[in-house]
Amino acid sequence: MSHPPIRRMDIGETRYDVRFPANEAEEEMLGDDFGRTFPRRQLILLARDQGPDQLRDTLIHEVFHAIIADTALGRVPVETEDGEEILVREITPGWFGVLRRNPKFVAYICGRD
Repeated sequence: MSHPPIRRMDIGETRYDVRFPANEAEEEMLGDDFGRTFPRRQLILLARDQGPDQLRDTLIHEVFHAIIADTALGRVPVETEDGEEILVREITPGWFGVLRRNPKFVAYICGRD
């Protein structure tokens, strides 16, 4: 596979490029991780050597990182008394927005690609 099935995603008000590392520098940025999200670069990198189900799981995981970067979650410690509720309250509308704005992502995650 030369590129992930999803190449762009709208997460919050930010459009992210989604791709496999394009060069050695990006391979180093990814390291041993299955995926990495770089909010300042509006980039999600995914490791090539994953099976289809693992790649879907990794992409979902990285989308959550992007949602966190786009919301107050990046500034609120989760270990506060209301941390879990804050996490759920903040991530739910972000996740809904990702699903609503990215029908190809939904089809891919559900195996209808």
